[in-house]
Amino acid sequence: MLAIYQCGPQGSRGDYLVSFLCNDNKVYFSTGCVHNMEQKEFLKRAASTHDGNQHGKAYKAAIAHCVKMLKLQQEPK
Repeated sequence: MLAIYQCGPQGSRGDYLVSFLCNDNKVYFSTGCVHNMEQKEFLKRAASTHDGNQHGKAYKAAIAHCVKMLKLQQEPK
């Protein structure tokens, strides 16, 4: 694992969203009962579960934020 970033609480359950940038250069997410789900799959699940409501929009924004923060942690200091 290269980096971890957590944000929240958010979503319909008020959980924290934990993101991981792994050695395969993919980002994985865990929240509530979802663990270590790859970014694309997590986006699909959030969209199908929340179908464009405020929680779906919040998850989409949080995912983009987490990915950006994880990549910033990898930049040379």
